Amino acid sequence: MLSCSCAQARRFCFENVWIREPSCRDFLIDFCSNSFDLDIVSGLTGYGDILSAWGKDLHHLHKLELDGCQATMVALCGYHVPTDIDAFLVAKNHFHELLSLRELYWKQRAKEF
Repeated sequence: MLSCSCAQARRFCFENVWIREPSCRDFLIDFCSNSFDLDIVSGLTGYGDILSAWGKDLHHLHKLELDGCQATMVALCGYHVPTDIDAFLVAKNHFHELLSLRELYWKQRAKEF
């Protein structure tokens, strides 16, 4: 009996949410300046691998930031001191920014499948 172990290539998808991250541009500039001797296909494959790993790290970082904002808002809820109110509003605004990034991520994912 013949056995075949064919590894299916993973499809790379650029996530729209990455555009909003300043470090995405830095990755592109750094990669292009260090890989000028590669052909276009090899270059794009390498850049896709780097972006995929970075995107997973970014998603994890956003999850940690969401949890931190939520903990701050819970801790400061009900306080009436102006500095606490300001800190609460900062956490709330950042929380909403992160939620909008997550929504953008999932909207794109919903269109792909």
